[in-house]
Amino acid sequence: MTNGHVASVKLTNRPAYYLETVTVDTSRGQVSVPIAYGGQWYAFVGAAAMGLAVEPRCVPELVQVAGRVRALLAQAVRRPDPRTNQPPRMENIMWVDDPADARVDGRNMPVNRAGGFDRSPCGTGTSARLAVLHAAGRLTVGEEYVNSGILGTVYHARIVETTEVAGVAAVIPEITGSAWLTGRSRALDQSSGPTRSGIPPLSVTTRPVARTPLRSAAVARDRHRPRSHRHPTVDR
Repeated sequence: MTNGHVASVKLTNRPAYYLETVTVDTSRGQVSVPIAYGGQWYAFVGAAAMGLAVEPRCVPELVQVAGRVRALLAQAVRRPDPRTNQPPRMENIMWVDDPADARVDGRNMPVNRAGGFDRSPCGTGTSARLAVLHAAGRLTVGEEYVNSGILGTVYHARIVETTEVAGVAAVIPEITGSAWLTGRSRALDQSSGPTRSGIPPLSVTTRPVARTPLRSAAVARDRHRPRSHRHPTVDR
């Protein structure tokens, strides 16, 4: 709290763990991709290796190329998730880049399967990043890692302790971040309103719609035209 206002919020996440590093063949050569879980699955791809940067100007390309990388990973990731004994489905491509600020340790932008991306540093993605760094011996328990999103906002993260998930080494991440109020919404409950108690479940019955082949429909229309106005029919 600062002057009676919330300055930041700190949360302790579920265990995060590193799974493996795979190599994919891209148009720019082979790229090593660490795979880790932090609440969701993430594949960490160096933006520079693909000729890109984690910057607002590159967002369209980052989203587009993420789809191609995800397709390659579907064939490359073979180690099973210790919780399910099945190889994980890569929902998120996490583009990583060098930070633009010397006070920051990393910079990233996740892209999900639908093409959406996170403007913030991403809490579950940062958690997974801690697991990758710890597995590589680059981050110790209690050491702070400052992660930046594509807009330059940051999360302060650290590993609280180590643990295991189904026999696989894992870490307990702690994430600290800030947010600012940008708007308010107001919901009203008017006693005379017909839906004041909510909208009941609707039962919708669908019926198959008969479809007329395009050629048949065109012929049918043609038959009703005066002969002098008929158009010739061309088979394709």
